[in-house]
Amino acid sequence: MQLRDYQTKLISDIRQAIREGHTRIICQLHVGGGKTIIAGEISRSAREKMKRSLFIAPRRQLVYQAADKFNGLGVSTGIIMAGEKQFSQPLVQVGSIDTLTSRIKSGKMRHPDAAIVMADEAHAVFSPERLEFLKNYPLVLGITATPALANGKGMGAFYTKIVEGPTMAEMVEAGYLVPMRYYGADAPDLEAVKLNADGDYQESALAEASDKPELIGSVYRNYKRLASDRTTLIFAVNCKHGRHIYEEFLSHGEAVEYIDAHTSTEERDAMEKRVADGVTRVIVNIGVMAFGTDWPRISCVIVARVTRNIAAWIQMVGRGSRLHPAKQDCIVIYHGHNFEELGPIDAPIEWSLDDKTTIRERKERAQQDAKEPKEIKCKKCGYIFKSSRVCPSCHTEMIAPGEAIPFHEAELVELKVSAADKIQWYAEFLGYCKQNGKGTNFALAMFKAKFNSWPYKKNSIQPATPSQEVLNYITSRRIAYARGRGA
Repeated sequence: MQLRDYQTKLISDIRQAIREGHTRIICQLHVGGGKTIIAGEISRSAREKMKRSLFIAPRRQLVYQAADKFNGLGVSTGIIMAGEKQFSQPLVQVGSIDTLTSRIKSGKMRHPDAAIVMADEAHAVFSPERLEFLKNYPLVLGITATPALANGKGMGAFYTKIVEGPTMAEMVEAGYLVPMRYYGADAPDLEAVKLNADGDYQESALAEASDKPELIGSVYRNYKRLASDRTTLIFAVNCKHGRHIYEEFLSHGEAVEYIDAHTSTEERDAMEKRVADGVTRVIVNIGVMAFGTDWPRISCVIVARVTRNIAAWIQMVGRGSRLHPAKQDCIVIYHGHNFEELGPIDAPIEWSLDDKTTIRERKERAQQDAKEPKEIKCKKCGYIFKSSRVCPSCHTEMIAPGEAIPFHEAELVELKVSAADKIQWYAEFLGYCKQNGKGTNFALAMFKAKFNSWPYKKNSIQPATPSQEVLNYITSRRIAYARGRGA
């Protein structure tokens, strides 16, 4: 089994945590990082030592996906789940947490033997009943991209250690994931929508505010404007809202399909094949694809439901981050008013076991401490960016010369440019070369001078009309070069 460097390091870090005495460990790795592969390698290693392992998941589809992945890696498994024939205990088992807790509670089975239990989507396996099940095992490894509860607080009531993988920004830079580009779109009026106990919007009221003909039409119009050539995944509030979005796309002749918790495994598998083959272009869902979905062709994610849950936001948007030959980035269209508090999913997050503070609180504190720039939404195209006076997408001037770019605590500092913005810079450098009869080496030299690195997938980036910001930068470099020669 060939592991990536960071996967090998994560396993090594987990083993070090065990040596330090931790028996309740969280493995955090970004969406698309290969968490199931890590679990498969840990199971293979345990099997070689004749030790039993158990991998549990909160949904049937995740159980099947894990079993298929394990078997594909040469790790044969048994399955414990309603509707599946149970074998005498093999060394490696994959099971549904609901089936396990139900059968044990009814007395139909005992706890399966295991030296280690791996809890997939650990943030979703944190109810009292499920934790009571996990307490029966000597070693528990929770696996998740977002180690936080729905209220944003940490999972320290059970786990004692977090082992973190590389950030999304690092994985994009290394070529393991694609960069994201963000656009803000029409948002519902939330004046009458209250918050639930977890601090997010109450679903029924949010659905009522979101399920308006003008907003449904906006979802379609923005898709056509920005992503009509992309395989697109749409997140709706509830089934009724999702059906209305589906019907809107269908009325325009789009190759669209709808999926929710009632969609059978067979239907879902058939839909996945149609998406992979390019037959289905748009998928509308109600959150069932927010985790455990590996459909790499998705290159646009439309979040048509406002949320304050940063972990849910990362899970949803992350569905478009996987590599695929047909894409070089992913577009995100958010129909919400609060992008600034959610932020791009490659922004650093301070994961913590602390169950007193939330992700949002820690993030806001970090932004203020670092005096980061605020996000700016282009009034013309909706593109979301920061650290610039001019929209990198349509080149509309958003901040007049002489006006300060808005920052947290209003202090100007230099910030690392996002991967998507780097692609835009290189595209505009290429556009300058095309306009002025220069070779691509000039664009590469400008990019290297600007970012001290080389552009990601440079051969797939197409020229774009250079913005005034790019033209000003090229002029400044040429002046600096001329002065250097004169000296």
